Amino acid sequence: MDPTRRELFAAPLAGVAPDPLAKQVEELTRLAGALELKLTEANEQLSELSKTRPPIGTVVMWWGDRASVPPGWEVCDGKPVETNGAILTGTKPNLVDRFPKGATAGRNTVADLAKAAGGSNNLPALKLANISGLAVGRNGEHEHRIPTFDGSTSTDRNSYVEIPNYRGRTYDYLNGPPTEKGGAHEHPLTGFVGDKNGKDADGGDTSGANQPAYQELFFLIRVK
Repeated sequence: MDPTRRELFAAPLAGVAPDPLAKQVEELTRLAGALELKLTEANEQLSELSKTRPPIGTVVMWWGDRASVPPGWEVCDGKPVETNGAILTGTKPNLVDRFPKGATAGRNTVADLAKAAGGSNNLPALKLANISGLAVGRNGEHEHRIPTFDGSTSTDRNSYVEIPNYRGRTYDYLNGPPTEKGGAHEHPLTGFVGDKNGKDADGGDTSGANQPAYQELFFLIRVK
């Protein structure tokens, strides 16, 4: 293009005011870049923070008011998860008035764990007469020795002692009471353990209570 004509073409443009819309687009582009950088930094911080937080599904013991359970946590009460946006879904484990037990070998999924609840708070009464294989050992065969006047012992029916006198020695026989061997035998054993209707696991200071001393807490599970 002829330089003269180019200058003539550019001259009018030099006097034109900048386009406000182009200015706004330029500013928005700059802000978008800054926002993207901030989001990247925030994601990195969240990633680092997640490494220090317990994983979803973690169960902990907690001392506090039920109404003050921390956000993202719920009480393990066997009910469905209620927190909006929770990562953990479905039904929570029920640890109300229960204690946790290590999973048996072979349980690999949450569905397996959901089926692994059991036990009872009652100790059933057992009638010993109905228990097979219960008997007293047959160790009854024995004998008794009867002491005589001279301090010796014998199981013979007749024992004798030697009684000295002035002219010689006198032998006198003492008819001791006979003893017989009892022989192998057994004794029947019947009865009940505890009350007929069972004993509650109340941990009370009473005979038959089967729960040790305790302190109740809440079991919480992280859902978000």
